[in-house]
Amino acid sequence: MNELNLYATPEEYEELRQRLFQQGSVRHYEIKTRTKGGKDRVVSVSIEPIEFGGETYILAIASDITEQRLAEELNRQLSRIVEQTEDTVVVTDCDGGFFCDHADVRPIYSGNCFGGAIYT
Repeated sequence: MNELNLYATPEEYEELRQRLFQQGSVRHYEIKTRTKGGKDRVVSVSIEPIEFGGETYILAIASDITEQRLAEELNRQLSRIVEQTEDTVVVTDCDGGFFCDHADVRPIYSGNCFGGAIYT
């Protein structure tokens, strides 16, 4: 199957094959794949043999999780920045409301609106 150049590395494809043969099925295995246009993507794969009409078939489901992984990495990077700074960090949303995830800031809520913060 790797003749189609779907996998970013032959090693990842081989590890997926080995897990399938050793465990009989694979659930939520993350693998790097390549699109027809040559772009790398991260895919979560689940593979399960099923019996139907006396025959064994392979049921495979793949979900592209590339954007999710990129968002998680961005979140980790931003968290590190906030945690390492000694300055106050204030984050606003598009509606003009603000919130803060800084250790020394406690939010003040007024009804359903965010009213401000107390710095301790």
